[in-house]
Amino acid sequence: MNDRARPSRRRVRGRRLALTMLLLAAGAVAAAGTPISLQFLHPIATTPDPETDAGVRLSLLWGRSGSVRALDLGLVAGATSGDVRGLQWQTFYAGVGGELRGLGLSAGVHLVQQDVSGLQLGGLAAWSGGRVGGVQAAGAVAYADGGFGGVQLSGLMNASDGPGGFLQLASVANVNVGDFRGVQIAGFVNHANAELSGLQLGGFNNAESAMGVQVGLVNLGGEMNGFQIGAINRARQLDGVPVGLINTTPGSPRGWIFYGSTLSLGNLSYHTEVNRWTSQLSLGYGDNHGSQDEALTLAWHYGYRVLGDARWWLGIDLGFVHIMPKASDDPEVNDRLHWALQPRLNGELALGRHVGIWAAAGASFIQSSYDSGAESETELLLAGGVVLR
Repeated sequence: MNDRARPSRRRVRGRRLALTMLLLAAGAVAAAGTPISLQFLHPIATTPDPETDAGVRLSLLWGRSGSVRALDLGLVAGATSGDVRGLQWQTFYAGVGGELRGLGLSAGVHLVQQDVSGLQLGGLAAWSGGRVGGVQAAGAVAYADGGFGGVQLSGLMNASDGPGGFLQLASVANVNVGDFRGVQIAGFVNHANAELSGLQLGGFNNAESAMGVQVGLVNLGGEMNGFQIGAINRARQLDGVPVGLINTTPGSPRGWIFYGSTLSLGNLSYHTEVNRWTSQLSLGYGDNHGSQDEALTLAWHYGYRVLGDARWWLGIDLGFVHIMPKASDDPEVNDRLHWALQPRLNGELALGRHVGIWAAAGASFIQSSYDSGAESETELLLAGGVVLR
């Protein structure tokens, strides 16, 4: 009996839910000035007055009303001078003079003059003159003049002219003028014009002030608290850790190092340091280890200054060296691309304001190629040279 009763109980609950939804829809329609407005090309309509409030509006070419309270469907385009509640679909253009609460959809442009609560979707553009609470998505451009709380998605660019959060996701650029809390992800540019709390992930990231993480090719920050991870990291003031090829703040140590080593004969390196974290990007010539001595090297060493001050310092770092030998016809010569890891103890002694000497000692763990199972060797590493600042 119990097994047979269960399906009937489910059917009863389903009927009750459907009845509740119908009553809510009927209430919304009844609250409107006109239950149903049929429009062909306004004012050719059952309600020619453009300020008529309708529960349901069905339009063919162009619809116009004061407000819509439940359902707005149009084959081409439509506009309201007031609010829209419920579901709205206009194929090419939807214009809402008041607020949107519910789902507003268009394959072309969806424009709301005031706040949006719910979902706003434009195949080309979604625009809100107020604040968006929920999801705003567009094929090209999404814009919220009063900021947003929720999600902005676009095929090209998201822009918010007020406080924003939680997620901006675009293929090209995200721009938030007010404070931002959350995550910005873009293929090229993320910009937070005020305070950022969270994550920026993109090619070029910029925040006026930030507490969190920036990950990109170029990261720029004003007052930065957290991590900057990228090729080039720069902040006006950084309370945190920069991880990159070049890391700078105003007045932070930097300079050129000309040195030789037991692995590469001659090297030119650019050395930067922020909060004791050091980075050294180098270009070298000559392979003192391999069978082909004509080679170029590219190296990056990243580490930490353990001791010292402006006159001298001592630190540790770990480097990766990419070795590019000159091509050779001799089968006994290794002219394949290969690499080495270098843990080092290194330091500098200033001889004047702009000149110093630099030295390093450690090991080179050399792989004969990038193939798995390549032969490896370990050699003592010694290096030394001149610093110009």
